[in-house]
Amino acid sequence: MPSAPPRKPGRGPGTDAPAASRLRSLLLWLPAAAWYGVIFLFSHQPATVSGGLSDGLLYGLLEALSAVFREQTEAGRLAIVSFLSFFERKAAHMFLYFVLTGLLCLALRRLPPRRRAWAALGLCAALAALDEFHQTWIPGRSGQPRDVLIDVLGGAVFLLLAYLVRCVRIARRAGPAS
Repeated sequence: MPSAPPRKPGRGPGTDAPAASRLRSLLLWLPAAAWYGVIFLFSHQPATVSGGLSDGLLYGLLEALSAVFREQTEAGRLAIVSFLSFFERKAAHMFLYFVLTGLLCLALRRLPPRRRAWAALGLCAALAALDEFHQTWIPGRSGQPRDVLIDVLGGAVFLLLAYLVRCVRIARRAGPAS
């Protein structure tokens, strides 16, 4: 008895098209989940480790890029790094959640743009709060409501830039105004 020809995937009765669609939708969440994992690993470091890494990075960058920094005494260099470290850390918060919000928008791409933006920003805020709560359990660290606001600001900056890019694209498609 001859066997039936193989079915093409996604066609005919009993296909797995809905399952494949669900899988694709789930896969869109992987980049955001992986990025949040990176955030979690950074925030899981004790304060001494975290501070040493960020201060060492800042010291190295300043030494490589600034002749004025290189001319300072070691005490002067450390004072500069100590002062700038606060701003470096807050900029890192903004950057991490800027990227996270973009990845959340990718995962939520099936939503209309306005709902997608609000959902991504809400998830960004919830994940930032969860991360700050997590830090209360790490030696030398504390959860700071200010950091949640800075994280959400990073997400809002992403959404603002995405909105501006969308407006420019729409304007270009419409052509020059008469």
